[in-house]
Amino acid sequence: MAATWPSQPPVRRAARWDGVAPLFYSTEENEYVEPTPELVRDLAEYAALHRAPGSPLDIAVPADIGRISEFAEAGVTWCRHGWFPELGIEPEDWLATVLDGPPVS
Repeated sequence: MAATWPSQPPVRRAARWDGVAPLFYSTEENEYVEPTPELVRDLAEYAALHRAPGSPLDIAVPADIGRISEFAEAGVTWCRHGWFPELGIEPEDWLATVLDGPPVS
């Protein structure tokens, strides 16, 4: 399920299913922001309140490859790669990271 965090209703809805693919939004800046382990942790803790105890929830975010272990500790179970022009990444550079394959930890 898709959700925008910190909006709680979509996360509650996603918590009834198998997983969530969130976007993160700064209400102060009025714009989408890069995910951080702290934002993911907040989302995971909130979602856990709306699931059966011990019930796992997949969380898929576009995580910084160099911080995979931090994101995993925060609750991320899947990393996704998507290209968005707003991030200032050229499509060729994005494609190169996809073709490099998954990170090795």
